Amino acid sequence: MILAILLIFFAFKFLKKEKNPYLVKLQHLDFNDSKKVAYEFTKYAKYFLNENNKDEYKSLVKELEKYKYKPIVNKLEEKTIKKIKKFIEDIK
Repeated sequence: MILAILLIFFAFKFLKKEKNPYLVKLQHLDFNDSKKVAYEFTKYAKYFLNENNKDEYKSLVKELEKYKYKPIVNKLEEKTIKKIKKFIEDIK
């Protein structure tokens, strides 16, 4: 009985699909911190590139450049936030 429970427990644990940690980070971006979003999106989204989204990624990274390398930055533009959210939604 105990052996069966242990086998079921370990089977469940190993078969359970772990979420990609980079995807989790992208899904939890804080859009109130423009600079952090710019760096983290650039860093983590590249792990999900393929032929379908490579151009969109490059375009977003270019848009996000103005939020990097400066001590004080403006809030992200709403259209940029929507593009980032769509990109993340498409890679799920």
